[in-house]
Amino acid sequence: ACSIDMRKQMCRNIYLSGGGSMSPGLAERLQAEVSQLTPFNSHVQVHAGVERQYAAYIGASVVAKLPLFTELCVFKEDWDEIGPDALEK
Repeated sequence: ACSIDMRKQMCRNIYLSGGGSMSPGLAERLQAEVSQLTPFNSHVQVHAGVERQYAAYIGASVVAKLPLFTELCVFKEDWDEIGPDALEK
């Protein structure tokens, strides 16, 4: 559970991404259904960008261009050597 203030903020910031989110009427239906589940005074806003099917690719491209990208990567050799602890960078 999280604070009521955080829940209100989360309801105003629902973002759809990926090809599966391109179904006609999905954003409107999600907004209507989430609105029914939240208190009356909560404002629900679902953001559905026109090219959201490319959102993961665009985000990964931005991260890959960061100067620290190689430091953020977990290489196969590291994973083979120490396993899930390799994620503790």
